[in-house]
Amino acid sequence: MDLCNIQEVRALLGRHGFHFSKSLGQNFLIESWVPQQIAAACGADETCGVLEIGPGIGVLTKELAKRAAKVVSIEVDERLPPILAETLGDCPNATVLFQDVTKTDCTALVREQFQGL
Repeated sequence: MDLCNIQEVRALLGRHGFHFSKSLGQNFLIESWVPQQIAAACGADETCGVLEIGPGIGVLTKELAKRAAKVVSIEVDERLPPILAETLGDCPNATVLFQDVTKTDCTALVREQFQGL
């Protein structure tokens, strides 16, 4: 699935009855070079982990998972689990935690999730 293809994204969201929330800062990312460049610029490789805040539907997450040993994403929107299960199903090194990052002990989370990296 091409998560930068507006028709495929609309079909995905329609299957799940999901609408982006502007109040949560959710937007379409429809230029594939954008998540590719962001993931490349972060410098992640197979020796490190990445902590992502707000994966949305997983566009950047998929690009990060191609590079990093492990990607852990924190998502506050409880409507996204079925969508992320579909979009990240082929990314065994990506984990999504549904919680509010502002109430998360990120130091403990990094120690726990990226132990050994």
